[in-house]
Amino acid sequence: MTHETARPSGAAALRRRWDENRVAEVRDQLVQQAKIARGPHRVVSPWGAPDVVPVDLRGFPAGKGGLAVHYLTLEALDLSHMKGRLHVYQSELVACTLDGATLAVGSILGRRLERCSLVAARMPKVRLAGTFVDCDFGGASLRGATLGENATFERCSFDATDLSDARFVGGRFVDCTFGTAVVSPLTSFERCELRGGGPPVGALRLERCTVDGERIADRWDGRAGAEEIEDRYLADYVEAVVAGRAEGVPLEPESPRRSTGRGGSGGR
Repeated sequence: MTHETARPSGAAALRRRWDENRVAEVRDQLVQQAKIARGPHRVVSPWGAPDVVPVDLRGFPAGKGGLAVHYLTLEALDLSHMKGRLHVYQSELVACTLDGATLAVGSILGRRLERCSLVAARMPKVRLAGTFVDCDFGGASLRGATLGENATFERCSFDATDLSDARFVGGRFVDCTFGTAVVSPLTSFERCELRGGGPPVGALRLERCTVDGERIADRWDGRAGAEEIEDRYLADYVEAVVAGRAEGVPLEPESPRRSTGRGGSGGR
């Protein structure tokens, strides 16, 4: 393995430094490490000495093939500005960084992430499936995100996070903050348990949720807006079918992208 010490900055420069051999090398390390039953596991960067942390994987070009992290316990990976599909399954990530990452639709994060930073990451329709402890989603885009069964968040920050169209069902949020979180009429918290602070405020839908053990009133301040979005979606879909371009229409209604509609802190 050839090690280099250059540390380029900027997302484009970080991605350009990767070639096919380096990408394949990282993928192979993950596969081989998964064969070791008990962690912690170890991945070495193509840049820097084997004992250097954080492990420099910045700008990793996962592409259509994605990056699979399966059955691994890893610490201090720096995947800032990676791009493509990320599939974290039955794995534990500790003190890892995904700042500025651009994850493809279909990405999954589970089973446990602790002290991880996902600041300003773009994660459309990501599935959050596991336990997240002391993680920072500040300024990230979680548009259309969903939760896995029994998803739990402890002391996580969703400050200035875009939660437009996110559907959180059955989640547990303990001492989390939602300061200036962006919501839409299609955002929903359903059967969620919140402790140490409430949900974001705004046009979102709240149904059968509790705060500090007390059931809060159901509400959907954006119901009219949601109906308008759905009506517009149906009209666009019919028009697209008639024009023979239905394949270009999203599979479900999506709220328009805009900077307004910020919620409050949720009463932390």
